[in-house]
Amino acid sequence: MRKFCSAVFAIAVVFSAIAQQITVKSVGLVDERVLDSGFYPRFSKDGGLLFFTAENYQGLKAYDFSSQKVRVLSEDKGAGYGFFQGADSTKVFYNKTEFVDQRKKNSLCSYNLATKTSEQLTKAVRGASLLKSASTAIKADLGAIVYIDNQQIVYEKGTKKTILSPNGKQSSYLWPVISPNGKKIAYVVAAKGAFICDLDGKNVVSLGYLHAPQWINNRWIVGMDDRDDGQEVLSSEIVAVTVDGLVRQNLTETSDKKEMYPSVSPAGNKIVFNSNEGGLYMMDVVVK
Repeated sequence: MRKFCSAVFAIAVVFSAIAQQITVKSVGLVDERVLDSGFYPRFSKDGGLLFFTAENYQGLKAYDFSSQKVRVLSEDKGAGYGFFQGADSTKVFYNKTEFVDQRKKNSLCSYNLATKTSEQLTKAVRGASLLKSASTAIKADLGAIVYIDNQQIVYEKGTKKTILSPNGKQSSYLWPVISPNGKKIAYVVAAKGAFICDLDGKNVVSLGYLHAPQWINNRWIVGMDDRDDGQEVLSSEIVAVTVDGLVRQNLTETSDKKEMYPSVSPAGNKIVFNSNEGGLYMMDVVVK
């Protein structure tokens, strides 16, 4: 019995050590002097800018960490939904939503961060996915990309396009994102939770309940554990999970705030997120 208890204790100690591999050093507002409200924050590729939008995705703005100033990239409806940077980080591609003859149409636009100019790249059409409507040249410039079309995952690299349904074609997929090493895809299946699969849709691993997943590195994923009653968000915490789904760690544990939509800096040492009320927060972390 004593040997058994010692073994159990040893296992518990090891698991505890593994479970605390992410240390939260500090959490605070990004810059309350100039940032009144923002949602769905995302770091730029070089980590120098923080993109954000409104709760209804209208407009797109960028906060410069160096100058501590905010730049308006677009005031268009839908601009904050699914935007992305080009490979050289100079251009930001975004959606423009407008109503033509009482019909909702979308077009692909770009904003040049260097020249501070915008350009409409495609004609306004109905039901166009931002990445689906991008030209072959733009997609080639981006390298490997992943997006949702007809509720399924689409993986494109060069001229090769693959439709993935790792949990079955009857499933509805959300939030696909490619790992830093380009070998895995994290995604969410509606009403089932988050998963990871290979680029061919095989070797599916369950991460449990997690929304809006983002890669911290090739070993850890961060997302939000949000709960609602069908009308409003009741609670939401920022949670990290290992890629094997075995270790789950809360990075926030608050009863008075609802932390949502995390985004990870290129160095993997900072995580930004918004509160349900629109506060933009940044967390400094150490990943062991």
